Amino acid sequence: MMPSGWEIKSIGGLDAYVTSGSRGWAAYYSGSGDRFIRITNLRRDNINLDCSDMKFVSLPSGSQEGLRTRLQTGDILVSITADLGIVGYIRSEPKVPSYINQHIALVRIDSKDIHKEFIAHQLSSPQVQKRIQKLNDSGSKAGLSLDSIRNVEMEIPPLNEQEKIAKILSTWDEAIEKLKEIVRLKSAHYTYMRDLLTNPLVPKWSGVLNDLAKGYNGLSGKNKNDFIGGDKRFITYNSVFRKPRVDFEMCELVSVSDGEKQNKVVLGDIIFTGSSETPDEVGMSSVILDTHDAVYLNSFCFGFRLNNFEVLIPEFALHYFRSKKIRSQIVKLGQGATRYNLSRERMTQLKISIPSKNEQKMISNVLDGLLQEVGTIEKILAAYSRQKQGLMQQLLTGKKRVKV
Repeated sequence: MMPSGWEIKSIGGLDAYVTSGSRGWAAYYSGSGDRFIRITNLRRDNINLDCSDMKFVSLPSGSQEGLRTRLQTGDILVSITADLGIVGYIRSEPKVPSYINQHIALVRIDSKDIHKEFIAHQLSSPQVQKRIQKLNDSGSKAGLSLDSIRNVEMEIPPLNEQEKIAKILSTWDEAIEKLKEIVRLKSAHYTYMRDLLTNPLVPKWSGVLNDLAKGYNGLSGKNKNDFIGGDKRFITYNSVFRKPRVDFEMCELVSVSDGEKQNKVVLGDIIFTGSSETPDEVGMSSVILDTHDAVYLNSFCFGFRLNNFEVLIPEFALHYFRSKKIRSQIVKLGQGATRYNLSRERMTQLKISIPSKNEQKMISNVLDGLLQEVGTIEKILAAYSRQKQGLMQQLLTGKKRVKV
């Protein structure tokens, strides 16, 4: 039942300008200059941008294309490919010119009766996210058109309630941001130690990945209906990209018929992302250190299964394939212009130099301890995020009314 004074409106009904970033901007990548916002700068638990891994572009003199998507205060960003519906909000005018790539939609609202930050929170709410996922236009490879974004509907209270709700949720966002900074500092310490310890001066074994493991692909032959109401778990692209160890709690569901030929993951498998928006993000790895029945892999990734654990142990692989030395190799194996792709075949020739099995165990123990410190803070962060989600469910549906 709709709360008194509330109404349902679509994005298109809010006097909103909706567009997306331009294609082909990879040619403008630069070490400094204007900021270039990508899906990896958007986060599920917060509408603030994640600027810890910012890319930059240098546009040609006199270029007019950037004017269309140059970000302004109050702009709302929504991911429209791969991981759909992640929302970002521009709280203040960017200090330097900032733009979005083609995988993000920009929503610019021009209405005095609408609080823009409230709309950003509402778009990220559980109930609206479910509606967004149902608008997937591209089958197995998730995608949203700009018309789909315009058609997203949401519950909207009077302006004074919008303002109060946005203020409450922003307070939670500030607390979440402080915890993220602690995570960032501890993660930097881990990264330094990982790159130092996984690069042996005198390796015990050297060769290529194909000598140690055999590759396999993720899900194939799926359409968008297979990802609605499925009962089999699959590892998402985002879970592989973000964490060196596969987190099975981040799995989503897909329909897989009995007898259907699809590859299942097993303990010790090393998973790699097969594509990315930039060359230095291609081939991010994540290792399976848990035993689960009937879990599959998304179609944007591929896996390698170790022949045995005598030369390379999974616990060491978890750290090793994200080290600076290995990442620099993987980046060179990627190919593309507007989007970078990494084939499983090219990865078979990745050069490997590793210490003895006993040294791998000792190094892994040290690095595991550092990662555990990061994980402890991340659990606190996750608890805050869950509490915020519960509050959003109450406030953004009108089940709990705010005093104005």
